[in-house]
Amino acid sequence: MEQSYISVIHSIPDGAALINTVLCHYPISMPLGCKLYKRGLDDTYLVETEDKNYILRIYRRSWRNKQEIDFELEVLAFLHAQSQAKPTLFDFDQCGYGWRAFDIAKFLHASLRMNINITVRNKFVEGYQTIRQLSQDELESIPIFMKAAHIWLMGISANAGEEILPYGWFTDEWLDSRLTMLRSLDMMRTT
Repeated sequence: MEQSYISVIHSIPDGAALINTVLCHYPISMPLGCKLYKRGLDDTYLVETEDKNYILRIYRRSWRNKQEIDFELEVLAFLHAQSQAKPTLFDFDQCGYGWRAFDIAKFLHASLRMNINITVRNKFVEGYQTIRQLSQDELESIPIFMKAAHIWLMGISANAGEEILPYGWFTDEWLDSRLTMLRSLDMMRTT
């Protein structure tokens, strides 16, 4: 008799199972708990031990290759060493070579989606300029790059539809709200 199985598109590993099968291979204190912290293209877990907390990330197959993951870990280690317990904001979605104005646009786009106050957004751009002055062309390109980031995110959502987001997520209302935000980016100005 042939054994049948059901293919899995996306699953969420149980925290207790991760303690027994994955975390036991890391040189950390005995985990007291492992909880799903954030679900997305990659699933992030909060691992609690007696002396320290850790983050465990489970990457979706084909979203990042080993070289990209190693690079992300290297940059994370550098940033944590530099920050010395100061809050640090960073986004590795498109970490690599590219236009700096696009990196700023990605932050501003995310801050709009999360309803972060305009004062914080402006302070971010001002702070960036104290380290590296943006040219007039770069400043003028930020709203265009914000639109590109928005369209890119819509594409990721649509592409991940079968693997992460349920089909019912993509309604006329979903598309209308994304297009409304895209149109609203026409009014976005940077400092």
